Amino acid sequence: MPARKMRVRMQHKHHIYIHNDLAGAAYFYRQKVEANKDVKGGVDGSYFDMMSCVTMTAFALEAKVNYLGDQLLGRKWRERDSTYEKLKKLCRHLKIRLDLDAKPFTAYTYLKDVRDQLAHGKPEIIEVDKEVVGTIEEIEAMQTKLRGEWEYQIKPDLVLDNYDQAQELWKLLLEASGLTLFDTITHGGGGLTYIEDVVET
Repeated sequence: MPARKMRVRMQHKHHIYIHNDLAGAAYFYRQKVEANKDVKGGVDGSYFDMMSCVTMTAFALEAKVNYLGDQLLGRKWRERDSTYEKLKKLCRHLKIRLDLDAKPFTAYTYLKDVRDQLAHGKPEIIEVDKEVVGTIEEIEAMQTKLRGEWEYQIKPDLVLDNYDQAQELWKLLLEASGLTLFDTITHGGGGLTYIEDVVET
């Protein structure tokens, strides 16, 4: 006997906010950085955890700014504007004084700078030609420092502090917006309305 078929009206509306997924990823990596920050000698992959935490936190913060801009400014919001222009526009709308040299706004600069260096990676040539004095251990340590300039910006304390500051900035912007945390969470709803059974001939 063939399965029963019916005609229904399907209606649903979903609000998909990617900043939630990015924030979840950032939090996941933040927890790993926190757990491994004091381990003597380091933990395999901990540097990748820090890179991932910074990147996901930067993505999440920009997505949150885009969310608020879209919700509050509608058609006036230009997602293609630079990240700084968007933050300035949002702060102006919310009547928040933007000071990129003060916390929590310093996180925006730090995260954007590191994220841009990772996203637009360029080769670095580092040449050394100098006389040095030291023990064999000190000289070997000087010789093996194979690090790009951006790598000095990724340290556990810096990563964790800027993650926390990014959360403070989000809280500040969200409170000023008048929106609730629930408004920002991915959600949806819908239903089916039965119309009739369908008999195939």
